[in-house]
Amino acid sequence: MNDKVTIVFEDDGQDFLEWDLERNPQRPFDYLVIGCRPFQDWLWKGTIVHTENQSLGPILEVTTPAGRRTRVVHRVKMVKETQRKGTDERQ
Repeated sequence: MNDKVTIVFEDDGQDFLEWDLERNPQRPFDYLVIGCRPFQDWLWKGTIVHTENQSLGPILEVTTPAGRRTRVVHRVKMVKETQRKGTDERQ
């Protein structure tokens, strides 16, 4: 899987629908939340997404910036790989 991905969650009426993730340099099987849309970026940014089984979803196990390990109750609908800058981008 790519070093940067976007997770799209099923819409259950929650305040966040997408997370942008980047591979965690300290734990190569985990990701860090680097962006959250449309709301709650302030809450989720810095969250660690654990992928011990090397897959994202359908239910995510995370550690919040406050250090609380929990599961996100909203299911992952889709994982989109993010194109790296400088690789075949045309302007």
